[in-house]
Amino acid sequence: MAAILFIGLQCLDLITTLAVFSRGGVELNPVVRSMMPWTGQLFALILSKLAVVSVILLINRRKRVLRFGNVLYTAIVAWNTWVFFALK
Repeated sequence: MAAILFIGLQCLDLITTLAVFSRGGVELNPVVRSMMPWTGQLFALILSKLAVVSVILLINRRKRVLRFGNVLYTAIVAWNTWVFFALK
């Protein structure tokens, strides 16, 4: 169940990040931001999501890592949502 929640949070992060971009926001993750000129926004975000999900699911045996990831990405989605509504 925690793995499904993690994947769902990754999807929500992708959607909310794209929404923030549509209002003029920028990517704060330096790795993803550095990929964007080469791949474009969407592909850079998708690649980063695939990498994160792959790594977390590979070490899924450690439940605390997955729980931490879920808490972290819940905060990131909340932040993205706040930024979306703050930008006009």
